[in-house]
Amino acid sequence: MRERKNPIERKEQLLREAILLSKKIGYRQITREAVAIQSRVSFSLISAYFGTIENLKYSVLETAINERIIEIIAQGLSLNDPQTAALSRDLKMEVARYMSK
Repeated sequence: MRERKNPIERKEQLLREAILLSKKIGYRQITREAVAIQSRVSFSLISAYFGTIENLKYSVLETAINERIIEIIAQGLSLNDPQTAALSRDLKMEVARYMSK
């Protein structure tokens, strides 16, 4: 039987799976269904924690920015995601170096 996690731990786990999936298939391509499959949970659990796909993607990009996960930030920038508008000059330069590889 699977261990039952508290809601904070579960949401963090689901977010981490969404981040891994974003790295694997791309930030733009993630769906609640794909995260559910990756996490081995029901689609409804993803919906319960994040609601819409927009909320899930917002959380993924927010975490990527806070943790400087450049490959996801670069995808957000290329999609003109509003969250990337306030990136620091330093972080934008780091993303530019990543994208020029």
